[in-house]
Parts: sequence; C-alpha cells; structure tokens
Amino acid sequence: MADDSYVVLSSSMEPELSAGDIVIVKETDIEEIRVGDVVTFDIGEKTVTHRVIEKADDNGIKLLTKGDAMEEADDIRVDENNLIGKVVVSFPFYGYIFLHANTLLGYILLILIPATILIIGEVRKLIKLKKGEENEKKQ
Repeated sequence: MADDSYVVLSSSMEPELSAGDIVIVKETDIEEIRVGDVVTFDIGEKTVTHRVIEKADDNGIKLLTKGDAMEEADDIRVDENNLIGKVVVSFPFYGYIFLHANTLLGYILLILIPATILIIGEVRKLIKLKKGEENEKKQ
C-alpha cells in the first residue's frame, strides 16, 4: 500500500490541521477506518481531508465525515470508491512551500535566488584561488 502527500487548502480541520499543512495519507481499506480517524477522499475534482464521525454498513461501508471547524457534516458519504486513505502524519505549513514553488515568484525565491548565491560564492572562491596562484608565481 502506498503513501501519498496532500496540501491542506482550507481551515475546515482547524485546530488539528491548518491551511498550508502537508498530510501524509496511507492507502487504507475502508474496513480498517474507525470513527475519529482523519481521512482523505475525493469529491469530484476536489480532494478533502476530514474526520470520520460515523461509519455505517448500508449496502457497503459508508463514512460520514466533517471538518473539525465545521458545524455540519459533509453532504456526501465516503465509500470505498472515493476513499484515498487515512492521514498518518502532518507537517505544519510546509505545504505553502510546494504551493508557491509552482508560481513565478516562488520559483524566483526558492530556486533562482539560492542558486545565484551559491554560484556567486563559488565564483568568488575561484577568483581567490586564481589570485593566490598568480601571487605564488610572482614570488
């Protein structure tokens, strides 16, 4: 069974999970899911991470979920077809790095600027080495 990561995009699971957190989701059979587990599932084009508040066996297991910060349960029941898995660990705010890395500003801040600093540092070392070699030849 595979693990996958997802970025939390809303505050519906606060205080346990906040927007920008990364969750690691372990593919889990629906039979193994318990009330109180936090699960990730698909609803159409959207991926949602919410807590299981009820588990029923009506012609197949169905889960009723709800965001911790929400007043009402989700409208849709999760079944084995749209369940991705159970959240096993989360990393606060790391998701923002991944979300912004896909933008031009994120690329500049996370890739170009650090790479430029490294290149400048290496060029300065090479210049110092070259000057040191030239000084040794003169002496």
